[in-house]
Amino acid sequence: MFSMFEAMNGLLREKAIEAACSADKKSRSITRIELLLGNEYRILKDGRLEKQPLRRPFLNYTAFILRALAEEI
Repeated sequence: MFSMFEAMNGLLREKAIEAACSADKKSRSITRIELLLGNEYRILKDGRLEKQPLRRPFLNYTAFILRALAEEI
């Protein structure tokens, strides 16, 4: 059951990203797009960036996806 919810979150997240990046928008929220993409970056000692998966509480992220989709559409 949980896998089904994860899959649905993935589909809704993709739609929210598409809506946030659509060409007809006058302004874009880079922060929202980065959070929807699900990556976190850390700075290494030599100054390079390392991408790692962002770990979020399931219910909080689901609420964020739904809110972002609603606001972008």
